Amino acid sequence: MAINIPIISSLNTKGFDSAKKEFQSLQGFGAKSGFLLEKAMLPAAGAVTALAGGLVMAAKAAIADEQSIKLLGTQLRATLGPNQALADSMADFVDQTQLATGVADDELRPALAGLVRFTKDASKAQDLLTLSIDASKATGKDLAAVSTAIGRAYDGNFTSLKKLGIPLDDNIIKTKDFAAAQKALTEQFGGAAAANMNTFAGRLKNVKIRFDEFVETIGYKVLPIVDSLLRNVTKLVDI
Repeated sequence: MAINIPIISSLNTKGFDSAKKEFQSLQGFGAKSGFLLEKAMLPAAGAVTALAGGLVMAAKAAIADEQSIKLLGTQLRATLGPNQALADSMADFVDQTQLATGVADDELRPALAGLVRFTKDASKAQDLLTLSIDASKATGKDLAAVSTAIGRAYDGNFTSLKKLGIPLDDNIIKTKDFAAAQKALTEQFGGAAAANMNTFAGRLKNVKIRFDEFVETIGYKVLPIVDSLLRNVTKLVDI
């Protein structure tokens, strides 16, 4: 049985016609803009507020991610010279490390950049970042502080490690034997990050990291729109 739904034929357009006439009677950009905001845009705002807020959050996450990527890339070029293959391998290392340790890439990249600056060696910097993560997880100390202290110890300055309360044999500190220090720290803290990943908190952090990566992916899609909007706003302000 056919059902007749007279949407078009019975649509009462009086309200639309009235609004159209009112809009056409307005003079000036300001008046017409105000009319549109009141009659059209503001009623719809409630429906899109949550979506807009989510997109803004995603864009901010992408901006922060992009900034940390650029800072690491700048440090690699400054210390080791331009090398795209190396930059790509370091990016892969960061991605793998954040999933294996539950430490966000925005924390890993600055720490890795600092260790590259201290060691002037990409492979050594990666090794020391792994050690720094283990020591950070085991002691509860901030990764940035631990990686900086280990980088300075590599450079012969063990003061920062002592201030963090990370125990080392006095003879190692006296002789500034970094190889012995690295071995001692590995024996004390090695595997701490992996062990933490087997805890509920560690698994929860891993889930959050994966979600944050998803949000950043959305943010990267939004950034061109935000950039275009900012350019247009700048043009309006400059007029």
